[in-house]
Amino acid sequence: MNETVGDLASPVTFTAAAVLEVLRRVCECAGTDFAGAEVLQAPADSAVVLVPSVGLVARIGVDVGHRGRLEQELRAASWLSDQGLFTPTPAAAAPCPQLTVAEGRVVTWWQYIPSREHASLHSLMATLRVLHSLPTAGLDIARFDPWARVAGQIRAATGLSDADRARLAHRWDELRSLWKQSRWPSEPYVAIHGDAHTLNTLVHEGAVYLLDLEDMRLGPWQWDTLTPLVHLRARWISADDYRAAIEAYGADPRAEEEIELLVAIRLLRITCWLASRTAREPGVVARARRRIDYVEDPTLLTRGPAGF
Repeated sequence: MNETVGDLASPVTFTAAAVLEVLRRVCECAGTDFAGAEVLQAPADSAVVLVPSVGLVARIGVDVGHRGRLEQELRAASWLSDQGLFTPTPAAAAPCPQLTVAEGRVVTWWQYIPSREHASLHSLMATLRVLHSLPTAGLDIARFDPWARVAGQIRAATGLSDADRARLAHRWDELRSLWKQSRWPSEPYVAIHGDAHTLNTLVHEGAVYLLDLEDMRLGPWQWDTLTPLVHLRARWISADDYRAAIEAYGADPRAEEEIELLVAIRLLRITCWLASRTAREPGVVARARRRIDYVEDPTLLTRGPAGF
């Protein structure tokens, strides 16, 4: 099942309908009943589909270039479970082998967590505190790369003008130069989630489950704690919400030297991710273009209209 059929492997055609079609073919080849399959996470870099007949979810990567990230996610999830943290575990018995390539997409299989409830920001930060305290011996994941996928995402942002993509590339060049001269490349690194926000969690039977471990790396703890800081500056949360989240974690990233560089890099990465979707989702073009303004001038988070 390694063939590519027509245009299915294009990021532009990575839609919910295309995801369901790929998974239908996988299940058909494996003799698995596909009835009732439901998209739980809409396609972005990957999509998540529940297959009720086997009680598992399939995670489908946008293209074969995503395979390494999904392979690392499988290792990270097994390690986290061994450490006593909650995360969906890779399926021991799945309809097809892990990392099967079907029509240019990469498929992995996971435990289904029967919940649609996300953790609060306070609970997420408390969970990250535990994650960052874990010894990393035996954890086989890469070191944090702040520029992971940025180049590819800018190339894929064909729903934007050449001028807008050039603005992103220019800001990327500026931040790379600052990164090399900063403290961050030589910092002591811990296990970080890499994309820590409340939508990457589920709450089930009182436990917080960490999801979407594709970006889990050995990196600076400050990276994971940027979420409440960016949300505060965008006025998505109140000062009291921020204080509670930071108290749950036990450290305030605002006290860290050169934290503004990490904030600027975070804004670039968030914006490049959104920009990469513009070709297949014209509805996000205006938001992506507005975010480029914020990437060029992060003070707009606090000076401009609320939101990002």
